[in-house]
Amino acid sequence: MGFTSDRIERALNELLDSGASQLDADSVIGAMEEGRSPGWDFVDSTVHDLGQQTSELRRRTGNGVRALGRSARQFWSEVVDESDRARERFQTVFDNADEQAREKSTQIRYAAATTKDRFVRANEEHNILGKVATAAAVAGGLALCLGNPRAGLGAVAVAGSAVAVNETLRTAPANSTYTRDVGLSEDLHLD
Repeated sequence: MGFTSDRIERALNELLDSGASQLDADSVIGAMEEGRSPGWDFVDSTVHDLGQQTSELRRRTGNGVRALGRSARQFWSEVVDESDRARERFQTVFDNADEQAREKSTQIRYAAATTKDRFVRANEEHNILGKVATAAAVAGGLALCLGNPRAGLGAVAVAGSAVAVNETLRTAPANSTYTRDVGLSEDLHLD
């Protein structure tokens, strides 16, 4: 029904103006009820119900907004955590790949040094480059005699290169490239 202070004051003023000698709660309520129309109770109760529904709706909306905020914070926290885990996995994979690349590089350097050492030893024993130079010089001379100057000059150039490499290998120090290149730290070079 709803008794507001304005309604109570009006009812008291009406009773005092009418000259009522006795003022009590029943007379004030009666005075308040006299001035109302029959549909006023319906309107008053409807307004009161709407007020309750509005406050219930506000409460539910507030709860929903708080739940949404908690969900968003939790989601963002999971995104950050997953991002950190992905970054750590990527760093681990990168570190492993870097380590494997260093190992393979060392293996390749060893294989190249070993191959060069074997070639140098084979050349010392069998004079391979001297034989290649001789064969290239003979082939170049034949090509020139047969009227093919390009092939002849190309073969003579190969012969000259073979002689130069052979002389370089003979005058090079006897140190193995393996002992010079393999096993050194990455920052230390003998070049």
